Amino acid sequence: MKTFVLLVSILLIGSFPAVAFTNLANGVYRSNGTAADTQAAINAARPGSTVQIPNGSFTWNSAITLSGKWIHLAGESVGGVTIRNDSGIDGIILVTEAKAGSVEISGLRVLSGSNAGPDGTHHHMRVFHASGGKPVLLHDCYFESNGGALVYSIEWCTNGGVIWNCKFGSNYNFAGGIQFKFPDGTWTTPSTMGTADVNGVANTYVEDCLFTGMYLGCTDFDDNSRTVIRHCTIDNSALYSHGQDTSPDGARHWEVYDNNFIFTGSGSPPGFPKITFPLNLQDWFTVRGGTGIIADNVFPTIPYKNAIQMNVYSINRGSHSIPCQTRYPAARQVGQTWIGKGGYSYPGAPMVGSGYATDPIYMWGNSGTATTSPNFVGLNQYSPDDCGNGQRISDYVQEGRDYILGKPKPGYAKYPYPHPLRTTVSPQNARRRNG
Repeated sequence: MKTFVLLVSILLIGSFPAVAFTNLANGVYRSNGTAADTQAAINAARPGSTVQIPNGSFTWNSAITLSGKWIHLAGESVGGVTIRNDSGIDGIILVTEAKAGSVEISGLRVLSGSNAGPDGTHHHMRVFHASGGKPVLLHDCYFESNGGALVYSIEWCTNGGVIWNCKFGSNYNFAGGIQFKFPDGTWTTPSTMGTADVNGVANTYVEDCLFTGMYLGCTDFDDNSRTVIRHCTIDNSALYSHGQDTSPDGARHWEVYDNNFIFTGSGSPPGFPKITFPLNLQDWFTVRGGTGIIADNVFPTIPYKNAIQMNVYSINRGSHSIPCQTRYPAARQVGQTWIGKGGYSYPGAPMVGSGYATDPIYMWGNSGTATTSPNFVGLNQYSPDDCGNGQRISDYVQEGRDYILGKPKPGYAKYPYPHPLRTTVSPQNARRRNG
């Protein structure tokens, strides 16, 4: 009988994973660094607690989930924790906004491993919206993609949140960084640019971050996104956006200001002797739809290229969403917004109640050699003309109507910097910062 009981006990013990996390004082749960034990610590942690990953290097083959639970996931020290993503799944850190407080993530270095799978289908981290959820806070992290199965390190599937003091690399591949995509249909709600974002929770703010070597796109402003990129360094990288031409909704609006863009004309980056400058930069910002402001940035010249490139693909492209537009304004094109009752309907006929209207992109206060070039703003004629209708972008994007140079946007003011939520960090994090 004793033998039977012992055997059953061994079988039961072996059927459950060993829990190794430690419940430290002051609401800190320290995992052993594995994904499974970190998840166990998350599950055990009380709201408002910190789950700490110890310094060291770890390989994760599965995801952790912070599903609406208000906690702080933190590395023991900034730069001391390295996680290699060998999972081959879409996201090893899955976050859903919590109602009780802001989920906070800090102090992690996340690198690409094998990531087997179709190109462009994976991310390291994904952030999701929850009704009534508080903005997610991400800071003092490093994310690195590989330009293959994992292009964008982060998919930010909500509007709201603050990302600061983070660094993004891609091993000098064409793209990386952050994809902003909120599939909620809020394009047809009023703009929240600048101080119109009254409480600072309607837009996603990226502050004091570094993007390095992503020559086609270190961002992707996509469906319904409302994004602010400010006080960042864009090092041999470009900003990118999507319109409704190939996305269901397209970017809503964006603000790009007080950033420093860096162009390197020769040599190789440290540690990459086979990479030679200049990189194949096409512009500093590819604009494909929606509206926004571009102010007080430093733009050096990219030889033979425009600094700001405007596009209206839908007039020549047989795309999935709005193919072959034939009258101004094309659907949700450059310089379009939603104002509610009293707008106009596509393809431009007045109709009270439709809500669409022209809201030009305003550009002012920018400096650097690119700003004095006649090619500072350029129009890109999409080719080939899939539609065969002969539409020209110059009829759809015009200075003085769809974009304004040298004048601030009337009534616009930048939202306070740094974002006030940067001071709303977990007690454990505050203690670490204060020594």
